[in-house]
Amino acid sequence: MKHIGRLIKKKLLWWIAGTIGVSGAFFIGLAFCLMMIFVTIMMGGGGKIACDPFQIGNISPHVKKYEPLVSKYAEELDIEEYTPLILAIMQQESGGNPNEKDPMQSSESLCGEKECITNPKLSIAQGVHYFNQMLQSASGDVFLALQSYNFGLDFIRFVIEQRGVDAVYEFNVEFDDGKATYDLAIEYSQIQYKIQVFLGNGHLYKCSREEAKRYGACYGDILYVWAVLNYVEQVEGCGVDLPTRGIGSGIPNAQGWVKPLVGNYPITSGFGWRDLGFGPEFHKGIDFGAPTGTPVYAAKEGMVIYVVPAAGPYPDSFGSVIFIDHGGGVVSIYAHLSATHVRVGQTVEQNQHIGNVGSTGRSTGPHLHFEVRVNNQSTNPLPLIQ
Repeated sequence: MKHIGRLIKKKLLWWIAGTIGVSGAFFIGLAFCLMMIFVTIMMGGGGKIACDPFQIGNISPHVKKYEPLVSKYAEELDIEEYTPLILAIMQQESGGNPNEKDPMQSSESLCGEKECITNPKLSIAQGVHYFNQMLQSASGDVFLALQSYNFGLDFIRFVIEQRGVDAVYEFNVEFDDGKATYDLAIEYSQIQYKIQVFLGNGHLYKCSREEAKRYGACYGDILYVWAVLNYVEQVEGCGVDLPTRGIGSGIPNAQGWVKPLVGNYPITSGFGWRDLGFGPEFHKGIDFGAPTGTPVYAAKEGMVIYVVPAAGPYPDSFGSVIFIDHGGGVVSIYAHLSATHVRVGQTVEQNQHIGNVGSTGRSTGPHLHFEVRVNNQSTNPLPLIQ
């Protein structure tokens, strides 16, 4: 794409020169170039602020020396902004070993078997190509592409089948020491490992992580994305949704509560009687219409007492849901989620990112069902958060 742009600019300047003369073309061309530089600085692809979503983090000097080569191959595929991430993949795959002949472990993606690549340059060329293939197949979802670099292309198909084409790969399972992964990574690894055991190949797969042993998820690395991200510095505001559990910007009101969503999302169904085509029913909370993936925040500090993960199964119409006990018999409920980021027994702060809007359970579209119970009796939550 870039060489096409340069060709167009070159032809345009020659046309100007032939029409108004060289001197006139010089000044117009200079103005044109300045304008292009300004636009390039201000705008990235799709009108986003131009910046790199990742910066090189704690990688070994041996991996760092390959930066020019990685950048060269990445630029040819128009993904040069992911150069630090690709170097992080190399660090994870090679461990920084200077004697590794296939530092990106890309042999299997090229020839279907291990150790067929014995040249670092070829390994890097194939690794960058394979990452780009995953990125395109994942429709630009960087973290789904990362996990698929480890699991293979079939994982993208699996995620789409389980969550739909608009699924967002986001951490929703936490382990100790800040380690996190996606429930579908665990499920996929379990399935594939069982298949390999059935085929008599179980001995070829090692549960090198204690977290994987806990689930019997020994196919690939269920913590691959988390591991790779440890080798980059992530930059927010560059068009990449980072899988973090940050803090919302809500300011507590006089009652000490904040809204569970940041932004002016409409209330699509209020507290009280309603009929959605299933007959009259009493709606025990309020519904906020918001896109799938919108962050959901704790309306008040408390302890998580109940969680149904997005992977299901769902015991009731809430679908994936979180209950937080605020003390004094007060409990808040966040339902129909597409992801959960907390576990039972965990203490959460007010404004903490606890999950994401979804459409699980009995739902006609993406929304957050927010409910408050006092001594197990539902009460209108709207006055509490206004």
